[in-house]
Amino acid sequence: MGKKVLGIILVVLGLALLHMGVIVGGFFIGSNVLAEVGAGLYLWQSEVVVGLEALVLLLFLIYAAKQSWIGFRGFSFGKMAVLVVLGLLMVLVFEWLALIFLPAGKTTSGRQEILELMQYFPTVVLAFNFMVYLPMMEEFVFRGLLMDKVFGSFSWWSVLLSGILYAVCHTPDSLVAWILYLGLGWVFSGCYAYSRRLDYNLILHVLYGAVAFSLLYMGMY
Repeated sequence: MGKKVLGIILVVLGLALLHMGVIVGGFFIGSNVLAEVGAGLYLWQSEVVVGLEALVLLLFLIYAAKQSWIGFRGFSFGKMAVLVVLGLLMVLVFEWLALIFLPAGKTTSGRQEILELMQYFPTVVLAFNFMVYLPMMEEFVFRGLLMDKVFGSFSWWSVLLSGILYAVCHTPDSLVAWILYLGLGWVFSGCYAYSRRLDYNLILHVLYGAVAFSLLYMGMY
């Protein structure tokens, strides 16, 4: 099997697994509603959701290590810190641009979805999902697999296409959402193309996800 074919298969698999937690959790919630035992998740159901996501992450981390995308060899804390700080600053620029076009009292569809999920999912499940699982899986799919395996390039067109596909997969429904997700996609892809290290991107994306989710949870975002 060719490298690109395998890459495409893994990209499709990764995309299917991106929302696994919400799908499995939604199945449990639906079952609980039909059984008239509540509309939330039991503790064991939450553990199953987080456990499945953790297993998927572990498998992708093992694969990433074998591809030399992550690891201690060549890792520079200084370079990582600079890239993460610059990446977060660039992300803030696109956040600010999106807010300019956002009507007062409104939010993006993606953030509205998180707010709705908060009514049914335990905080710990959502926190793990949006602060760890989704950021890391998106880096594996849109940066590692897509840019390295499918495109086989770190050039400007690879960054451009990766960012566009990242935005499209977030199904933006407004100009604000397009600005935000295109900006995020291009920043993350540009950082990966520059460093050629996925572990730097994983740290950057997880930090961004942690800050964004925490602010949203506290009603400040």
